[in-house]
Amino acid sequence: MLIEPLMLAGAALAAAVAGAATYLFLRDARMAALGAALALAGSLGAYALRPAEAFFWTPAFVAPLAALSVIDARTFRLPDVLNAIYAALGLAAMFTLSQAQWLNHLAAAAIGFAVFYALNWYYRRRRGTDGLGLGDAKLIAGVGLWLGLEALPGVVLVSAAAALAFMLLAARISGRALDPSRPAPFGPFIALGAYVSWLTGPLFV
Repeated sequence: MLIEPLMLAGAALAAAVAGAATYLFLRDARMAALGAALALAGSLGAYALRPAEAFFWTPAFVAPLAALSVIDARTFRLPDVLNAIYAALGLAAMFTLSQAQWLNHLAAAAIGFAVFYALNWYYRRRRGTDGLGLGDAKLIAGVGLWLGLEALPGVVLVSAAAALAFMLLAARISGRALDPSRPAPFGPFIALGAYVSWLTGPLFV
């Protein structure tokens, strides 16, 4: 579809917000520029593929994910305030885009958080360290608010597959054996899985 001026303005707004949020937490102009670029590209890509009726929410969906991805990749943490903003925007979008399915979206948030929390609890009991951080559980809860229960399996599948592919590629490039215990940020991959579902809808419906 044609990218209209209003959509360009929305993409620019997403870039500005993501860049500012990234800079606020990292104080790094290059990382802020990366966050802005991801939000701009993500918004324009979504506008090209998503139905027009969802265009208002695209910047709100993309900007926090772009900032969270860059921050997590740099610091291995997902700030609570950005997770909370993303979840609050998801609540607003839920009542706008999916009025008749709000219980479905609330259930997705609760189940997503519970599953990730349980996985981290089990991993910590077995290995004595965190596998998935609490920030990841909060982020998947926000994704559930935005996308609903049907989308979560696809989000998790894309996230896990992308994370595994990245780790294998990094190990190959570095010449070191793959070490599953080595810490790696999962937030960017959750964001990627959420973005794919935002573009395509639930993968298994």
